[in-house]
Amino acid sequence: MKQKEILIYNAVIDIVEEQGFHSNIKISDIAERAGIGKGTIYEYFKNKDEILAGSIMYLLQTSLKDVVNDNMQNDLNFKDDLINHIHKVLTTLSYNIGFHGLLVSENVGCMISGDMKNQIKAMVQEMRARHKVIFNDIIKKGVSEGVISEEIDEFDIGVAKTTIMSSIIEYIHTMKTSNYSEEEFVSKLYNIVVKILS
Repeated sequence: MKQKEILIYNAVIDIVEEQGFHSNIKISDIAERAGIGKGTIYEYFKNKDEILAGSIMYLLQTSLKDVVNDNMQNDLNFKDDLINHIHKVLTTLSYNIGFHGLLVSENVGCMISGDMKNQIKAMVQEMRARHKVIFNDIIKKGVSEGVISEEIDEFDIGVAKTTIMSSIIEYIHTMKTSNYSEEEFVSKLYNIVVKILS
């Protein structure tokens, strides 16, 4: 990937964070934010859809890979492993909540068309599947340590994952007015997840 492409992607990500993901993003705004000429953008991309799709793929490949490529740390107990995982998800989602909100809502198809849409959907599905494996491995550690019930099923695990994601998104949106520090929030969320899975 070339340096100017990265500048363009980061410009789009910044604009989305400030204005939201919608069709009013202009090529001239992207060029100005990236510090390059408008014509330079067309040397790398055919149109705005290609830029937006490329920005989503770039974001997936960079910021989200830390969460899904994270392997369970065998030297940590269940509590520390789950807390570590919650921190990583919180950090990743905090970085670009606008794009992540879009990905979670699955509205990508409304804004991007063609092959890029299919590539993004496939990448999101792959990352969700990999995250499921990581989360299940952490849960297995909790079961083996006797912290988590052996009676849990896929539904219980799904509720726990959804609780983590929705709680993190809520915390990010209310961080400035929250009565909880990040550590207090993560600890509280850990306790909620344990209750769900006990």
